[in-house]
Amino acid sequence: MIGRGLCRYWMSLTQGAESPPYFVQVTMEVNHWPEDGIQPERIESAINKVLVLAHEERCQSNSPSSCHSSSRARIQSIERSKENPSMALAVLEVVYAAPIECQSSGWYKSLTPAADVEREIHDSQKAGLFEEINFAYPIVSVIGGGKREIDLYAYYFGADMAVFFLIAMFYQSILKNKSEFLEVYQLEDQFPKEFVFILMILFFLIVVDRIIYLWSFATGKVVFYLFNLVLFTYSVTEYAWGMELAHRDVGGFVLRAIYLTKSISLALQALQIRYGIPNKSNLYRQFLTSKVTQVNYLGFRLYRALPFLYELRCVLDWSCTTTSLTMYDWLKVRAQGNSVQ
Repeated sequence: MIGRGLCRYWMSLTQGAESPPYFVQVTMEVNHWPEDGIQPERIESAINKVLVLAHEERCQSNSPSSCHSSSRARIQSIERSKENPSMALAVLEVVYAAPIECQSSGWYKSLTPAADVEREIHDSQKAGLFEEINFAYPIVSVIGGGKREIDLYAYYFGADMAVFFLIAMFYQSILKNKSEFLEVYQLEDQFPKEFVFILMILFFLIVVDRIIYLWSFATGKVVFYLFNLVLFTYSVTEYAWGMELAHRDVGGFVLRAIYLTKSISLALQALQIRYGIPNKSNLYRQFLTSKVTQVNYLGFRLYRALPFLYELRCVLDWSCTTTSLTMYDWLKVRAQGNSVQ
């Protein structure tokens, strides 16, 4: 039972899962409305009958008693469309969604019940099952509730950049207990190897996160999230234990600030994993130009002022996108888009 639950949880993270309640909207053409209105019970009974017929057709090769039961739905509301008076909108709540492919009876629970029932109704409509039972009204469209899609990348990217700059500013002077960091840099004209190595790791993690986001790679995102969580928890704990008592107050405050900022990033990433990685078609929207506000304007100017950040984003976007444009043409297109924005 525990293993099955963990397996289902992993599949919901990596493949995406709908959140209850599961609704399906069926649009029907009603040229002449009955005087007493459309009876919801008749529509519910007819749709469930079609779902039973579709299930029986899928399970013809097996004994019906050895298969899962058919999908079921109950009617929630029927109302006339405001845009088109000859259309009726019926909202169904999915009670149970049967497997799309016939399977032997056993434990089964769909991750996307609304999408599965939507597909069943579409297939039944193509197979002529609604005409077979003399369904009263022609079905125009079927829309499943689907999963809620949100894009939090801009927020946790900002938190990761804040972590990067906090470590860049305070690593040597406080975390390594060396207040003469700038003097050493001026005299020797070089940075310590450990300091540069840590900044390179942080930068590399930000780049990998962007690549996973552009590829909409849900499994990689879950593994990358767990790796980040373990890495930063271990690193902050290690520095906290190794800090000298004389610097523990100031250094501890900086460590808390760094880990709090990273915790915000991890929390936002956890929400992103919960709701699913955005579809590839929605990944290239410019977050800072989505609204016309003073905050967005200042944020966009800061984003363009940071050296190489815009260019790095363009190169990563081009590298992870199937396109016939050369990198030079891609940069020109992005420049034109920014001038319009």
